[in-house]
Amino acid sequence: MHLCVLDSTKEMAEKKIRINWKQEGVGKTFLESCIHEIALHGREGSSLKAISWKRVAEKLKIEHDFIVDQKQMKNRYDYLKSKFAAWSKLKNKTGNVYNPQTNTFNLTEEEWQLESKLYKYYLCDAAYTNTRGFMTPYRNTRYWLADFRRQRALTKEEKFNHAHAQLRNVIERAYGVLKARFPILKQMAPFSFPIQRDMVIAYFAIHNFIRKWNIHDQLFVEYNDNTFFGEMQQEESDGQSVHDMEWGSQGIEYMTTLRDEIATQLMSNA
Repeated sequence: MHLCVLDSTKEMAEKKIRINWKQEGVGKTFLESCIHEIALHGREGSSLKAISWKRVAEKLKIEHDFIVDQKQMKNRYDYLKSKFAAWSKLKNKTGNVYNPQTNTFNLTEEEWQLESKLYKYYLCDAAYTNTRGFMTPYRNTRYWLADFRRQRALTKEEKFNHAHAQLRNVIERAYGVLKARFPILKQMAPFSFPIQRDMVIAYFAIHNFIRKWNIHDQLFVEYNDNTFFGEMQQEESDGQSVHDMEWGSQGIEYMTTLRDEIATQLMSNA
């Protein structure tokens, strides 16, 4: 994730190389070309017109010998657009955060840490609202790992859902091993909160030690099956709904933008 670039499918088939947008000068040429094409030919929806993509590709080919197709350019375009949206939101934040003279943000270390925490979230299933702190998959899009065994992810939404499901798969299997090894976690005994906290930390330390040192463990073998997560989570999610909870439009908009940004980046790296 051509004159001779767009029109030659044979050349593209032969050049199956990963696109490196960090190649010197490529990013600048790409942005300047996109801006120029929008000024000349306008846009089609939220993207450039086909003729414009062709001209941008020709420019990249001529100036940098950078071969790229329309899909890869559009993914990069969408990714940069989402990054700009996040930058603009921070720039327009109240409290004189942005300094136009130095093009820097006036934030303390604590404020930067707070901003960085906004990118931390729980991976949740579609029963939850996609809002600040809760990252859910795209609805009405393939999600379960079994869905991708017959056909790989094609759209950026499917790419995101597949990655989301893979991450949750790892998390659920880890919890499955922990609960099987330490049954007390299934229903914690009525100890004080500090003791409960320390017990959980200790169990995770043992879990990570076994994993880190590659110790052969039957529980890891038993739970190292991708079908486990899919079957269990399908049952868990059926009939659940918390969509009526009041999360606030700003939190939903923020997480939707972040999810789209991640999905676009996954496609760009494909």
